[in-house]
Amino acid sequence: MDGGGQMIVGGRQVPIPGGCAFVPDSLPPRVTYTAEVDGEEMGRRIGRAMEGIGGLRAAGARAGGALAHRAPYLAREAVASSRIEGTSTTLDELLRRRALAGEPHGDGRDLMAMEVENNARALEDAMGLVGGGAPIDLGIIRRAHRVLVAGLPQYGAMAPGEFRDAQNWIGGKGVADATYVPPPPGMVVPLMENLVSYIAAGSGSASPLARCAIAHCQFESIHPFPDGNGRVGRILTLLMMKKYGLLDTPALDISRYLLRHRFRYYDMLRAPRRQGGWAQWIAFFADACAAQATEEISSMKMLGSLCEEYRGRLEGITSSASVTRVIGRIVANPYVTTTSVMEATGMGHADSLHLMRKLVEGGTLEDVPAATGTRLYVAPEMMRILAHGD
Repeated sequence: MDGGGQMIVGGRQVPIPGGCAFVPDSLPPRVTYTAEVDGEEMGRRIGRAMEGIGGLRAAGARAGGALAHRAPYLAREAVASSRIEGTSTTLDELLRRRALAGEPHGDGRDLMAMEVENNARALEDAMGLVGGGAPIDLGIIRRAHRVLVAGLPQYGAMAPGEFRDAQNWIGGKGVADATYVPPPPGMVVPLMENLVSYIAAGSGSASPLARCAIAHCQFESIHPFPDGNGRVGRILTLLMMKKYGLLDTPALDISRYLLRHRFRYYDMLRAPRRQGGWAQWIAFFADACAAQATEEISSMKMLGSLCEEYRGRLEGITSSASVTRVIGRIVANPYVTTTSVMEATGMGHADSLHLMRKLVEGGTLEDVPAATGTRLYVAPEMMRILAHGD
């Protein structure tokens, strides 16, 4: 029984100083169904998710060109994943900071922005490795954590990329009143080895999407690091989607859905410790993927249409090659400077200034006040599409 009197399944409680810790069963799990989520219903919900993901891949292929940039999707995922953990940095703030190479806020928000930036770097680094054929193993998971916490003073006492050697807990002031107590540190490595073996197997009765859901929940149950587990766990989910061929790019910003439904998300992560809970969690995860894919398809269509509109506005102002580069630069980050446009196009300073003036006159860009004194511009239409729902 747990503290609420419910029968524990999917693992066991083990005594530790001050209370008990939960040790999840090794994977693969035994998935049992409920009246709410039976096998047929599970199939329908996974089917809807796969249909949505397929539609997202097709939309990305049709858009092509400038939309091949991963930067805005990585940034959106990093912002949402970090906000689940309590940071308040918005996508607008992150992209503005990038354009100005780290304009300081002076009120503690800069550390939050650095934390989100690290999240984006960790995701991009890991996606690049997996895209290049690297296996999803303990090394890549540790590396993601190392990049995530690098250079952040709030994690000064932590060994970046190292699994914990002390007991941790979630909620409360200690083990006795915690919401959840993960496995003792001595059990972390065997459980993580089982997890990556399950990911590597990539076959069996569970669909690829269900395997992604199962692995994410298992990682969060193990909670292998002293901190940063939620963000690394969501990075792991996208890595698996990449590895299993579900996504070409991290355009499915699943953390945005999880942020909007975070209390349900927290509850569903605990579901596998209840009878029939694995089915409930997998169904929730499938619903999240289906809903977010629908949202991203709409966003991608709007981005594609806007890029074509940009192309029409820019024709006659600059060369066709420069048009493509300028559009790509705006998609990667709607905040631009004269220097960033010079770097993207290879234009000289005078030509870049002339182009920026034309873009402002035509309504593509707007002047933005910047504390650094750098002339900063934003493409408001692009920013509205990217930040929708932020």
